Amino acid sequence: MKCGNKTIQKYTDDFIEKAMQIEDVTEADLLHDYLRGLPTDIRLAVKRRGVTGIEAVMTVADEEDQLITGERADGGGHAVQQRNTDGPAPMEIDRLSCLYALLHE
Repeated sequence: MKCGNKTIQKYTDDFIEKAMQIEDVTEADLLHDYLRGLPTDIRLAVKRRGVTGIEAVMTVADEEDQLITGERADGGGHAVQQRNTDGPAPMEIDRLSCLYALLHE
């Protein structure tokens, strides 16, 4: 599964939906497949940040997408303010609970 023209958030939601249909999948397999489907610039940014675990990778991928999208919209001339990442955003709760259920069945 590739991200293509989708936002990272949409790609992540679609990925989780498809992953929930697979039996006996490991977190390592999910992580590998998720990273492989990301656009190269996002994948490299996630790897540079050194995060581990599928939930953390998905969160960082979304953050990086927003930063990159913001830079493009801004023309690259101004600093883009990073959002607070002290916890999941309200709209991420359902997505993360689905992922948790998938990994702990």
